[in-house]
Amino acid sequence: MGGGSCHGQPFLCDNGQVTYTYDGDGNLVKSVIGSVTTYYPGAHYEKRVAGQTESIFKYYFAGSTRIAIPQGDAAQCAKITP
Repeated sequence: MGGGSCHGQPFLCDNGQVTYTYDGDGNLVKSVIGSVTTYYPGAHYEKRVAGQTESIFKYYFAGSTRIAIPQGDAAQCAKITP
């Protein structure tokens, strides 16, 4: 396993099958699990790339709890159950 936190510098955790990349503040910014790469530019947004397919996920929060994910083009939401 490589990487680690070193004085606020970006780091990488890699176990050979899953790779997580963190920024200097310790926030997850990218994961690679199998053939799917996911980018995390912020807590409210994800972009998943699997081959030529890209999927965008937006999240709604109540305080620090993620409570919903918009579904489709309408203003419908799927409730997240912790």
